[in-house]
Amino acid sequence: GGFHLMCDAFNEKALIKLRERKNRPLKPFALMCKDLKNAKKIAYIDENETNLLTSKVAPIVLLRAKKDFPLIAPNVDKIGIFLAYTPLHLLLFEYFDGALVATSANLSGENIIYEAKNLLEKLGGIFDYYLDYERDIVNSSDDSIAQVIDGKTMYLRTSRALNPRYLSVEFSKRKKPLLALGAELKNEFVIFYENKLLISPYIGDLKSLDVRGRFEKLLDFFTRLYDLKFEEILCDKHPHFDYAKDFKKLIYYPISHHYAHFCAAYFEAGFKDEVLGFIFDGTGYGDDGRIWGGEILRGNLEKYERIGHFEYFKLINSDIKNIQNLALSLIWHYDLKEEAQEFLRTIPSVKLRNLEKIYENSTLYTSSLGRIIDAFGSIVFGIERCSYEAQVGLMCEKFYNANLDFSYELKFKDGQIDFKEVILGALRDDAVKATTGFFNALANFMLEFSRGEKVLVSGGVFQNKTLLKILHKKGLDFFVPLEFPCNDSSIALGQMIHFLKCAKG
Repeated sequence: GGFHLMCDAFNEKALIKLRERKNRPLKPFALMCKDLKNAKKIAYIDENETNLLTSKVAPIVLLRAKKDFPLIAPNVDKIGIFLAYTPLHLLLFEYFDGALVATSANLSGENIIYEAKNLLEKLGGIFDYYLDYERDIVNSSDDSIAQVIDGKTMYLRTSRALNPRYLSVEFSKRKKPLLALGAELKNEFVIFYENKLLISPYIGDLKSLDVRGRFEKLLDFFTRLYDLKFEEILCDKHPHFDYAKDFKKLIYYPISHHYAHFCAAYFEAGFKDEVLGFIFDGTGYGDDGRIWGGEILRGNLEKYERIGHFEYFKLINSDIKNIQNLALSLIWHYDLKEEAQEFLRTIPSVKLRNLEKIYENSTLYTSSLGRIIDAFGSIVFGIERCSYEAQVGLMCEKFYNANLDFSYELKFKDGQIDFKEVILGALRDDAVKATTGFFNALANFMLEFSRGEKVLVSGGVFQNKTLLKILHKKGLDFFVPLEFPCNDSSIALGQMIHFLKCAKG
């Protein structure tokens, strides 16, 4: 499917060199092991995880590490492991006894590289040697990623050995082919033709021109293969998602980001009636023009109502990786300067004054739980910038204490969730107490709010294994997507299912 960057996973010098050359200071590396016996030296692996690791899909499986691996997975207790899945990999392990870092060979935000020419041009300064063969790769493929939740496999990325995937849909009367573009991040597209859905492999983030090229190549491959011509396309509601406008002369229908999450999960669950949905993620364009991400919806495949959300707060700017700014926003939002003195002293006074002026004039508002979690992490863990997506969520999993009976309170008033107590707790309590209090507060709120209704959950926040385990333990009866990722990869599926359900012909 493409090149991996590889080195001895336990050679300290090689790991430091790889992190320096790749400019990847903290993001965890996936490890490739020869077999299950070697993998079990590194991580705790139960029977279901064993079956997943040794399946024909052979995905990267997120597992609990047996000890800290500061150079492989800094500050977290999870580690991604997959087993050698090609004859070439097995040959490597004939000459090497141990585990190998095996991370995609690419520039940050770009596609996995599968041609030697591009490898040398883009990454020539990173590796010392490369191994190629004469069999051309036509369509590159990323490794699929999964984890086990209460004995069931949850896919976080569906690519190698899983997608493209074909599904029959019998409920639609439509005859003409239709294309759903999906989301800008973690993109997968979906094509409808002849009562079938074709779900593309994982493509990536369309902000990159390189990834857009891959999107176009894959789309062209399938449209030529099945001789398809589209008159209409489905896309995200975001006005700056200009990719839809590249399809000139086509009619396009914008569909709400969070409702698309809802529809994809609803479809997988096979619900028939109206259900309650908690859709928690990082960023999605809302129906009111603001940035949503902490939404409570009620609906079905044809319609929905937004019945609640996390309280809106201002963003200092659109740089969401600067999570210290998110923390400042929430401190000022809840007027917690007095309680936050220790945190504020870590920031130069001139910078602080300038940021406060930007905050006061900001017109960017969000209800995103993903951004709240990042702000929480900046305070609790002292992080200024996120090095990779879900960094704070993974760190919270490490610090959560299941034996600590403690929770903050999330209050619901006038359709909004007040989370002031969570930010106060982050400023006051140690990492274990704060993290435990926050996660328990989320679970307690969802349990109380649902009151016996049928519940689905979706959005990137629910990739967090610890949060899902807490919800199960507290007795919430809910459905979370397993086959189709609960992150933005399934937005196209949700767009398509909603439109087909409503289409008359």
